[in-house]
This record gives sequence, structure tokens and C-alpha cells, in this order.
Amino acid sequence: MPYELFVRTRADGPKDTVSFDFVNTGSASAVFLLYRHASADAPRTYTGEARKRLADRIPVNADGSFDFVVHGPNGFLRRIAGKAGVPHGGWSREQAAPEVAEGYDVANGNLQLRLENRGTASCTFTMTNAHDASKSIARHGAVAMRHRSISTCAMRTARTTPK
Repeated sequence: MPYELFVRTRADGPKDTVSFDFVNTGSASAVFLLYRHASADAPRTYTGEARKRLADRIPVNADGSFDFVVHGPNGFLRRIAGKAGVPHGGWSREQAAPEVAEGYDVANGNLQLRLENRGTASCTFTMTNAHDASKSIARHGAVAMRHRSISTCAMRTARTTPK
């Protein structure tokens, strides 16, 4: 396939936005469609040239929540949901700031997850295997990397639990 597509996201509490990086490391251009989940709004459209990156920031809902769906060619689908760190009407530096970056190893077909807590409070990442309900827990710390074979494992969305 001429596409190698990635979407990186980060909730930015002080700015009340979610940052999106759309990456296409493949040899052909691709179109990303960004929807607010369960919304009648038209999608935002991004055309990612081959070997290029696009960036955008989208405002979160008034309560700090967000739920976005990104579609791309050949069944590319990512759902990004959560809550930006806006406790009690204001940003606090003393909180967890979990980030999950997904990718895949093109040569071997493995799913790669990079789990990082950029905040000062701890959090726990829990991943559940959708086939057998086994769990893999990455406790708070700098960065945890997990690699899974796509052919033998389907992951549900990583869930974070602030401590």
C-alpha cells in the first residue's frame, strides 16, 4: 500500500484544545476526515501529502470533554476521546496528563503503543486484549512501550485512571 498513516493527539488543558498531528510517511497522498463523534457537524478535511505532516488544534467541549473520530483511506480509523485537564474551572499543574501514541511496524505488522504521562500526578494505563480479556498495566512513570502483533491481538482503546 502506498499509505503509512498516523494520527498523534494531545489534550492541551491550558488552551482548552486537542492538538492533532496527521502524518503520512507513505509514497501517496491521503485524505483524513476528522469528525466530532455523534455530531451532525461536517467533518474537517485534511489532505496529507506523501512524506508530510499536518497539524491542527480543535477546541474541546465546554466541560473539557472531547470525542473525535478520524477516517482515512483503506479503512483507516482512529477514535480519540477523553477530558482535557480543566478541573474546577481552571487548569492545575498538579495532575496527570496521559498521552497514547499509536503506530505500526510496517515490516513486521506489529502494533506499537507509546504510553506517556506528561503530568506531575501519577496515572495508570490499562490495556485490555479484546480477544481474551487479558490485561497489561503500565503504571505511572516516564514512558512505557508496548508492542503487539496485529495478527494475533486486537486492543481496545487504552484507558487511563488518574491516581
